[in-house]
Amino acid sequence: MIRTAASTPYDPWLAAAEIALGSLAGGGPMFGKAGRRLIESESHSPFQTSELSSALGTIELESGKNAMAKKLFLGSLRAYP
Repeated sequence: MIRTAASTPYDPWLAAAEIALGSLAGGGPMFGKAGRRLIESESHSPFQTSELSSALGTIELESGKNAMAKKLFLGSLRAYP
C-alpha cells in the first residue's frame, strides 16, 4: 500500500516507512532516491525528515558506505537539541 500511494515520494514519513519495509522484505527500497531528494531539498523541517535520514543511513551502512551513513545519522539527530 505504501509503494502505491501517490504521496509516498513527497512525504518523508511514508518514504521512510517504504525504505525500512523494502529493506526488511529483501527487495530493496523503491524510494531511496526520492527520499534523498526530500532531505536535500530542505523543504521539510529536520523533525519531519529525521526518520527518513535514519532509514537512508541504515541502507548506506549496510552497503558499506560508512561516511555517508554517518552523515545521514547525524542529520537524523538535527531535530533534537
